This record gives sequence, structure tokens and C-alpha cells, in this order.
Amino acid sequence: MAKKDNKQKTKPKVDSGVKTFYVFASIIVLAIVYMFIRMAIPKDVAKIGKRVIDGYEFNYYLTQYVQEALKNKSPYEDVNSYLYKDSGYGSLMDTLKNQALSEAAQVEMLLLKADEERFKVDRKTLNEEWKTFRDSLKEEAQRKGVSLSEYVKTYYGVSMRKAERIYKEIVTARKYMDAKVPEIPATEEELTSYYEYNREMFDKAVVRHILIKCAEDADDETVAEKQKQAQDLLNRVNAGEDIATLAQEYSEDDGSKDYGGMYEVMYGQFIQEFEDWTFSHQPGDTGLIRTYYGFHVMKLDSIDNTFEANREIVEQYYKASKFQDMINEALGSGQYDVQILEGFDSAY
Repeated sequence: MAKKDNKQKTKPKVDSGVKTFYVFASIIVLAIVYMFIRMAIPKDVAKIGKRVIDGYEFNYYLTQYVQEALKNKSPYEDVNSYLYKDSGYGSLMDTLKNQALSEAAQVEMLLLKADEERFKVDRKTLNEEWKTFRDSLKEEAQRKGVSLSEYVKTYYGVSMRKAERIYKEIVTARKYMDAKVPEIPATEEELTSYYEYNREMFDKAVVRHILIKCAEDADDETVAEKQKQAQDLLNRVNAGEDIATLAQEYSEDDGSKDYGGMYEVMYGQFIQEFEDWTFSHQPGDTGLIRTYYGFHVMKLDSIDNTFEANREIVEQYYKASKFQDMINEALGSGQYDVQILEGFDSAY
């Protein structure tokens, strides 16, 4: 119960007729998405060097952005108005189109670089990657009760054949990036500075706790009773009893009790009091805190909150960040300038 919005809820039973309606309704919304985007697929949307972003590739990315934007919309809502209404800064569709173009442009630029450096991904690898992806799509299609081809058209806006071609290009671009990122130079000073500026992305700890629930507005007698119960458990932990065993028996946090009260804590994922205690203590420390969930008997198992402990992942993130900066800079240069073609503005 320490995580934000980590309340355990029992899902109510839904009869099969209602389930069918929910699935059918979601398909209606996504079919509408597909209809809107498919109405006019431009032949060519943009050009980067000798490579062209055609309408199908653009549609592949755009459909996913639109799907995400509409995922909570009812099939009875005015989807057209939602997508195309001008807010004074353009419509939502304008924003989604720009995001889709940006993603497609990055892939195409990586493919250009790969061609220039004669970087290749063998056919066997591409086919294996596609099969894995295709199998995952098939599972999703079965879960939603539609055919694979219908699912791909609805969620990706293209046919299976075109989806395969685009996905294999994405794999090639990713493999090229994976090969180039480790080559980016990085000094210890740069890595240390990057870690200090972004340490909330990296620092983590393993903590165990026992929750004794107590409402924030509980009367004084109840608070005292719950606090004593928690303090007694803390005393037992400090006397040498295993907190994991005690958590399984006494904790009222259904999300962690079966795991001995264990959580891996990172910044921004847990309530403030829980994070503050965790990152201000050392392994082996114990304590008692109160949050709006109640009283928590705490014990810190381990913590990685130094550059040395996080160096490997810091280096990976730093180099990936520098590589992304290089992509962004290259896309604005003369050699890799993105030329918007007439089809982009006239479509949709």
C-alpha cells in the first residue's frame, strides 16, 4: 500500500454479454480511427536524402498515435470533432501527425546512415524478429476476437505485408543504433555530471515493510492502538525476528505481504514519506513511519544511490541520450533535412 494508487481491488464479475459489448465497442472506436486515417493516404509524405516516407509508413506510425489518443473514448463520442477541432494552436490531429512524422524521420535517417556505412542485418535475423512480433500481434488479435489482418489494419493502419516491410526497417534502424551507441565517447566527468543531474532516474533501493492500516481521520484511541501494534512489530524486528516472515503474517498490504513486504523503490513511484525514509537510511536500518495508509514498520535491505553503483546503466543512458542529440542535430542539417511534401499537408 506504499505505492501511489496501489490499492488492490477485486474485479467485479462481468457477464459475457457485457464483455462482448466492451470488445465490440473498442473495435468500433478503432475502426473509426482506421477509417479517418485511411480516407486519404498520400503517396509520399516527406523526403530525407534519397529516402522517402511514403503514406503507408506514415500511416503505420500515425495510427498508433491516434489509437493512444482515443483509447478512453466512447464509440458514441464525436471522434471527428475531438481530433480535428482547432484549439487556436492547431488540432490534436496536427500534433499527432507531427509526432508520427518525427518518428518516421528518425527511422529513415538511421536507415540512411546504415546504408552509407554498409551496415546490414541478415535476413534470418529480420525474419526471426518479425515472427516474434507477428506472434505477439496474433495473441492480441485473438484476445480481442478479431482476425490478425483486421487487427493490424485497425491498430497499425496498413496491411500485413506492408506492416512486415515497415517493421523490418524499424528493426534494421534499431540494430544500427544498438551498434553505434556504445561507440560514443564519454568521460568520467561527463558521466558523473549526467548522473548527478538525473539521479532520480537511477537511484533505487529494496525495502521491506509491514503495514498496519489506520485511517487519517481515525480517533486518538484507534491511532494509539494501531501505533502500539506497529511498534510491537518493530521491536520484534529489532530483536532479530525476520521482517519478511512477520510481514507475511501481519501486514495489511496485499500488494507486498506475499513477498515478505518487499518493494523496489525508485523516486516518483511511491508516496513521499515512504521515499523520504528509504533514501535517507542505510541497509539494515529500521524505523516506523505513518502515511495516509497507516503505520509502516520499515527495514532497508539494500540501496544503490551512488554513481559507482549505477555507473553501467548511467553510461548506457548517457550515450543513448547523446546519440539522440546527434539524430536531432542531423535532421536539422542540410544533409538530412526533412523535406515536407505536398501529401503531408493535403492528407487527413
